This record gives sequence, structure tokens and C-alpha cells, in this order.
Amino acid sequence: MDSLRLLIWQWGRKAGGPITLFRTARELLDDPAVTVFLSYSRQAEVADEIERLGLPGFPINTYTSLAGFFIGFLRLPFIAVKLHRFLVTNKIDIVWCPMTHVWNIFLIPIFKIAKVKVIGAVHDFEPHPGENFPGRTAWLNAEARMMDGLICFSGHVRDGLVQRRVVEQEQIRLLPLPTFGYDGAVPRRAPRNRGVRLLFFGRILAYKGLAVLFEAVRILQHQGQNISLDVVGYGDVPMESAKGIQDLNLRQGWIPEEEIPAIFDAADICICPYVEASQSGIIPLAYSRGVPVVVTPVGGLVEQVTDGITGVIASAPEPLAVADALRRLLSDSELYERCSREGIATHTGPLSWAQHVENLKQFLDEFSGKD
Repeated sequence: MDSLRLLIWQWGRKAGGPITLFRTARELLDDPAVTVFLSYSRQAEVADEIERLGLPGFPINTYTSLAGFFIGFLRLPFIAVKLHRFLVTNKIDIVWCPMTHVWNIFLIPIFKIAKVKVIGAVHDFEPHPGENFPGRTAWLNAEARMMDGLICFSGHVRDGLVQRRVVEQEQIRLLPLPTFGYDGAVPRRAPRNRGVRLLFFGRILAYKGLAVLFEAVRILQHQGQNISLDVVGYGDVPMESAKGIQDLNLRQGWIPEEEIPAIFDAADICICPYVEASQSGIIPLAYSRGVPVVVTPVGGLVEQVTDGITGVIASAPEPLAVADALRRLLSDSELYERCSREGIATHTGPLSWAQHVENLKQFLDEFSGKD
């Protein structure tokens, strides 16, 4: 059988999109069953790493400013013509788009004209509180409907798409969210005779539940727990909710990828106190560094954590429940060390990039008709 001719297409500049493109392509470099082509933004943070893979592709210039966005938008018809020529010349069988981009909806028809199937990833079936803007849901739903197939990273998102009649369930495949983490961690011992360092990491938006976490930390500190809290990420911290907290350390802004491992290595517990969620890339990232996690029982988070094995699930997205979950982990060294050990095992096993790409290949073969 001829190899699958796969184009991985993602034009984002930051965060998970270009990193997913890079890591998936790297995993497939020596796979004789797949011939990989790449389409990415030359302005992506990892563009140099992508180029060093030496794979053929269709890189483009996107934008780094609002003015650049509109200028780039005017170039889309010319890009579309070149993209069609690239697809036909290279006899692409299928396109995998691991993350949405604002220009996607204008380019998907080009794949249809070239008779190339497009498989997309849907990370959310509706905007999270604090990130919505007019028309966003309709825009994302329209993009999802244009795809030939979809991959979701939690049953929560899959069910939301089906219940809202965005797409039929037959078009969707479920794939666990892989870790964006880093290899080499060793299981941790429970902290003894010192303060415990909690970490909140990632985008800071209303649905992330920082106010819930702040109150939970206040409760524990009032009870005499020796804990500090690091809040690291991009967004506005609700400082009015942080009054009275001791040892609160803030680092606001975009965090370069190369600095992330050290941030997690310095933490004892990673906390995701979300009041709403689809799934979280922070959880597998914590697993990769052996950092036990505490999460709230919302959305797809409960699909990512096995309570008492890879982390602790609070009974509710409320301060008292989060404080109880943290206390449970802090007071049980055996539980702490088991969560660290099993988190690493999850990172190197079912959530590893090797396993993720193997599962992805099966889905792409199925959608392409080459299985």
C-alpha cells in the first residue's frame, strides 16, 4: 500500500497549535507509512524548529499585528491559489488541522475543490466565560461543519457538539489530549518539614476559578497550613479576591516554552480550580513533571484525572471543596507519592506523543479510506 500523504496544517503563532504541528511531525519523521508535508506560519514561535525538521511544505507569512492581519487577509485569494496548486502537485490524501485559526474558514473550500479530506480538532464546543466575542460560536461551528471529520479530546466536548447538532456523532473520534510536557522527570517524595508550594499555571480568565482558589488558600492558611501560591500566566489577576493571602507570587505575561519545565519543577502541587472546562493541557503537563494535581469536577477534567491515583478531584468547584482536596493531598504522603508516580507513568504511556500519533494515524487512515 502506498504511504499516506499527510499535510499537517496550522497557521497559529503561539501556544498549542504550532507546537502540536511540530511534535506530531517529529514523531512521524521515520514512519514509512506516512509522507508528511507541513503548512505553518513563518511567524510561529517554533518556526525555526519546524524548519529544521527538513520536511516539504507550504509555509506562509501570517501576521504579528492588527494591521498585518488585515494586510494578510487581502492576500488570502493569492495564498488560496498557491495552496490548491501545492495540494494537487503533491497528491495530498488528507489534511490534519490540530487547532483552529481565524483564516481556516476561508481556506477549507480549497481543500474541497482539490478533493482532499480535512480533519480538524475541536477543543471547545462553546466559548469559555471571559473569552467570548460576538459571532465566535457561530464562526467555530461553521468551521466544524466544513470538516470531513473531527477529533475531540474529551467526551464532554464531543457530547456538546452532538447535543447542539453541530455535527453528527459519526463524524467524531475521541482522542485523549496528549501531554505538552517534557521527559526526564522522576517520582517525587512528599514535602516534609517545609512549606508547600502550589502552582496555578496558564491563561487567566474568568472560568479558571482564581477567586475560588484564593479563598481555598485563605482557608488553609488560616488553619495553619504552611503553603504559598504561585500564579503564572497571561491575563488579569482578580487582586480584590487575593486580599489576606500570604506568600502569593505573581508572574503575569506570556511564558516562553523553554521556561515552563523549571516552573513546574519548583512546584509541589498543581491546582486547576476551574468553574467550567472542556479539558486542560495543564493536567498532562503537570503529569510530565511528576507534580500531583488537584482539579475541580467540571467538564472534561474528570476524564483526565483518576481520583486518588493521578490526582485529587474536589467534590465541587467551590472554595471549601478545593481546600478539602488540597488538605487531603497535603496530609497523605502515600497518596502524594502515588499521584506523582502514576502521573509520570501516564505521561510516558497513554498520553505520550508516540501513543497519540499512533492513535491519530489510525483515525486518519480511516477517514482517508486507506485503512
